[in-house]
Amino acid sequence: MFRQVDAILKDLVEALPKTEEPVPVLVAVSGGIDSMCLADVLDRSKVVPFVIAHCNFGLRGEESYGDESFVKGWAKKRQIPCHTTRFKTSEYAAEHGISIEMAARELRYRWFRDLCRKHGYRAVLVAHNANDRAETLLLNLLRGTGIKGMTGMSLTGCLPVEGGSDIPLLRPLLRTDREHISAYVRGYGVPYREDRTNAEDIYRRNCIRNQVFPILKEINPSFISTLCEDMDRLRLVDSIADDFYAAQKQRLWDGESIDIDALRATPHWEYILYRILTENGLAAGEARLAEDLLKGERHISGTTLGGGKKVLYFAFGRLIISEPRDFWDETKAVAVPEPGIYTVGKLRVEITEEPWVPATDSARLPAGSRCLIADARALPFPFTLRGWKHGDYLRPLGLHGRKKVQDLFQDLKLSLEQKHDTLLIVKPDCYMAEADTGFRAHVSAVLPFRIDERLRIGRDTSRILRITLL
Repeated sequence: MFRQVDAILKDLVEALPKTEEPVPVLVAVSGGIDSMCLADVLDRSKVVPFVIAHCNFGLRGEESYGDESFVKGWAKKRQIPCHTTRFKTSEYAAEHGISIEMAARELRYRWFRDLCRKHGYRAVLVAHNANDRAETLLLNLLRGTGIKGMTGMSLTGCLPVEGGSDIPLLRPLLRTDREHISAYVRGYGVPYREDRTNAEDIYRRNCIRNQVFPILKEINPSFISTLCEDMDRLRLVDSIADDFYAAQKQRLWDGESIDIDALRATPHWEYILYRILTENGLAAGEARLAEDLLKGERHISGTTLGGGKKVLYFAFGRLIISEPRDFWDETKAVAVPEPGIYTVGKLRVEITEEPWVPATDSARLPAGSRCLIADARALPFPFTLRGWKHGDYLRPLGLHGRKKVQDLFQDLKLSLEQKHDTLLIVKPDCYMAEADTGFRAHVSAVLPFRIDERLRIGRDTSRILRITLL
């Protein structure tokens, strides 16, 4: 470790943003062996001015307050400025539905960001070491990860919190394993606090550290350095992949959609697809399912994946990523009490009532007509014009059985925008099926494509409604 100190300081100085005057860095110090080693190295070297930041997460009762008192005392003795704060970590985790570890991470990095903004510190230093890097690799592999998760932590980065992208986050000890850190602390008599929870396996990271690492060390005594070297090589591969991806993304992705044929004609298109989808809010599982659908050519226009903040639509040769669309928009629902012209969104609909003349049978309407006719008795006023919602269905004229409107859209090969702009006629007494059937409302017409069998013109029809999209 003693021989490594110069290399640690050299890496640190090279990574720090250059300033004309000495500007302090903010060092996160928990009081444990790693952070106390880092603080002592900086204090002895006097190479970089620094201040200390200590977080009391309130998770270990009196021990947490003991850590806080210890760090403050160590800093005061050496006349090093020390910021401290206390968090209600458990309450924050419960409120946001996240783990304790994630809550602590978010809270501390947000506080570091605020301190840097307020005092002008030029970087944040944390005491992650080679052991932490190896632990993170194994955790990522166990939960499932891409190549970026296999590269582990880096020596330099930025604060992983909103508003922290311009604040450097440095890990000077990342090339140093804990054995060397322990040797330094023993050699210089550096005091530190032992966190008793480190010996408990209630956290996954502790389980890997306490149970898995000893087995790996029996297999390969130098497994920490071996894993770190592997991650460094993977980082080079990842850099090459990034360059390839950036070039292909510029060609294939227009900010909203991907041309399927162009994508599949590109080498390693599966990787490009995965990156684009996951970068734009789709889950890894959804990206893999999209890949399977493309490989099996089982996708059809209208296929939808995802249900979170972003949704993937297959639409006539393109993959479209957008916000989830619930086509039922109550602001676009318009009541129709009598004949007239009605505006729904950007569409205008004219409804007239007139005597029935058999010569104007709907089968004789001109091709491409935007008009439907219906038996006026079967469609009494008032009714509603509105958009569609998943589960709406009708009995198309001339067909037996019911058909979901979304299936009708697929038959008609409608684009997403055409679906969005399609209007339905819904009577007040429309049939509402049980929720678990998948059917919702029995609609009377889908404009301007189909009317329901109930509205059929018959021998006893005397008056009709003519419904025209203008």
